[in-house]
Amino acid sequence: MIFKLNLKKSIILIIFILPTILAFCYYYKQSRPNFDIELELNTRQTRSLLEDNINVAFNNQKAELDSRDNPIENWDLYEPILSAEEKWVGTGDCGLAEFNNFLLKANQGEMSLLKLQGTLDLLITPNYYYWSNEQFLNFLYQSNAICAVAGRYPLRAYEDKLLWIGTCYEEELDCKIAQYLVERFKEKYK
Repeated sequence: MIFKLNLKKSIILIIFILPTILAFCYYYKQSRPNFDIELELNTRQTRSLLEDNINVAFNNQKAELDSRDNPIENWDLYEPILSAEEKWVGTGDCGLAEFNNFLLKANQGEMSLLKLQGTLDLLITPNYYYWSNEQFLNFLYQSNAICAVAGRYPLRAYEDKLLWIGTCYEEELDCKIAQYLVERFKEKYK
């Protein structure tokens, strides 16, 4: 009996309170017709402020980055990958037989990883097919070799090894620094 009484009171209470809540929401929305626009502006301002802070922090560190050696070709910093889940390069089977055969061999063979700034994956694999740098980088422009957005892409070929690069989120300071180091590395070979 007590349960039924409480259930009835709860239902009556909900019947009276729900319209009040809905009315409040409606009138709140009516009193602030530009709420969505204000929210979007606040979001943009916050994002802009965050980007400005990252840019200031990056510019403060840029001189130090320019004064030290770039770690990308310091092969001693690369650690062997033992986990099968982490051992992959490319973007998957995209249809180009020569590249896919290499990916199968590379993904089963030796591979080492350097997490540049803790956020950007750089990997080295043996250069099984002895590709030149030009041959290796040409795969970037073939849709039947690289056919997805997220992946680990060709960066540079050496006589004995291939250097691959992953992706990271530029909204993060560490990623911005890593991307800068990669750009400095590319400039070296232009």
